[in-house]
Amino acid sequence: MRALLPWLRLTGRNWRGLALAMALALATLLAGAALLGLSGWFIVGTALAGSMAAFNVFTPSASIRALTLIRTAARWGERMASHDATFRILARLRGWFFARMAALLPIQRGFEKGGDLLNRVTADIDALDGMYLRSVTPLTMVALSLILLAAMLAWTGAAPVWLALAAAVATVAVPSLVYIRAKAGGRAQADSTGALRVALVEGVQGAKELAVFGGGAEAADRAMRESEALVAASRDVSAAGAAGAAASTLAARALAAVILVLGLGAVARGEVVVGMAALAVFATLGLLESLGLLSQAAQGLARTVRAAERLNAATAATPPIVDPASPRPVPEAPDLTIGDLTVRYAPGGPAVLSGLSMIVPYGSHVGLLGPSGQGKSTLAQTLLKLLPVDGGSISLGGVPLGDLSGTEVRRTIAYLPQAPYLFDGMVRENLALAAPDATEEALWAALDAAGLGDAVDAMPEGLDTWVGEGGLRFSGGEAKRVGLAQILLRRAPITILDEPTVGLDRATAGPVLDRLHAALAGRTLIVISHVPEDLRHCGPVWRLERGRILLS
Repeated sequence: MRALLPWLRLTGRNWRGLALAMALALATLLAGAALLGLSGWFIVGTALAGSMAAFNVFTPSASIRALTLIRTAARWGERMASHDATFRILARLRGWFFARMAALLPIQRGFEKGGDLLNRVTADIDALDGMYLRSVTPLTMVALSLILLAAMLAWTGAAPVWLALAAAVATVAVPSLVYIRAKAGGRAQADSTGALRVALVEGVQGAKELAVFGGGAEAADRAMRESEALVAASRDVSAAGAAGAAASTLAARALAAVILVLGLGAVARGEVVVGMAALAVFATLGLLESLGLLSQAAQGLARTVRAAERLNAATAATPPIVDPASPRPVPEAPDLTIGDLTVRYAPGGPAVLSGLSMIVPYGSHVGLLGPSGQGKSTLAQTLLKLLPVDGGSISLGGVPLGDLSGTEVRRTIAYLPQAPYLFDGMVRENLALAAPDATEEALWAALDAAGLGDAVDAMPEGLDTWVGEGGLRFSGGEAKRVGLAQILLRRAPITILDEPTVGLDRATAGPVLDRLHAALAGRTLIVISHVPEDLRHCGPVWRLERGRILLS
């Protein structure tokens, strides 16, 4: 249960919405119990009015109508408030988790499969977003119901107050048994959900490779096995929940039957009027309606705890880069200075960059040449504060990189990776990520400079063309040029292009690079490439091999 504590604190920040939902749920319960109790008293009273005593039918009938309206309004308000609170909690949890994952190095996240991360962002957090509404709220409701049950029995005198204690014992015993019975299945359910998602994501992402190498049947069998495991675990959990719900219902009905028998005895002895005995029976049924909520909460508790454990494991690592409490501003027109830089992917691991030093005056266009796997992209990510510095120094305009916030650094340095990612949206939307306020004329100008304007213009929907997930509808060269257009729209003080001509033929690459250098004149440009022709406009050009500068 300790695994839930950090998430309870995080979700509890939306306590106003949760408190409102809980208050409205309590109002619904009280109105329902009062409605049942008053209706029972009213029916008995009217049945006996002709033979025993005069009976005022107007006051209780009006009260019944009022309680009906109150219960309906409270139920509607509780649904609205609880859903609003749940969605706000869900947004907070996913935003917090995403930010936490973004702050960690890939090696720290510990995910061997992309589908595992997806499962934690979706299914595991879904299991946590309703902790208060599925656990804390029912527990509070049941506790208040038992207190009101004791007060009602004392007021009516139809049965001894200690019966409320018997109801409390059943309240504790039934959910506890449900949790014990569903614990193994709930944990298996959480793990099987993740395994099934991994199998499906890998099968979809690798569909072409599986088809080429004949692995489709094996992938389908794996997904089916995981699906069957999930169904079996879900069946066990559902069976425990159903048994608990039945036991709760029977316990409530049995208590009401006991109160009925004792109440009739009290009526026979003249200790209680028959209407009050009827009120006690029906009010008991209404107050104990919430017992079923605890069985439902216990049914899903094991899965929730397992989800919390999985998320805690994912977020346990300490982010390697922490922004300063009082970050300094990035100077205008900053020079870039690197001195004796050492970078490692993991503490104590081999150095990816070692003793690297270079000075890039503002406004210069320089190149970094070297074969793949020598540390060029690692240097770019380190400059962006995406990787920690193990030794040496980096400064922008004389300000150490550690004194700057990551957000400001990435506003100052625009970066085009080797394989730019396109989001599943329109060309216009992907370009707007770089410059949300850019005009349509600016978007077309950037596409023209990147050598993609004519191609997009020839598409039936132009800028509104859907690029598909990860740019699926575009070739690698077209995706690269969309990324180049984003870089031009950014107009950042410093731009880093990582293998900018990958996916482009030489006839296209030359003019595109010419336009890029012209568009970025007066701003710093660092071109990283293993192709010497890409660096013909750059000076100086450094050669990087095995994490070291060999010559300049």
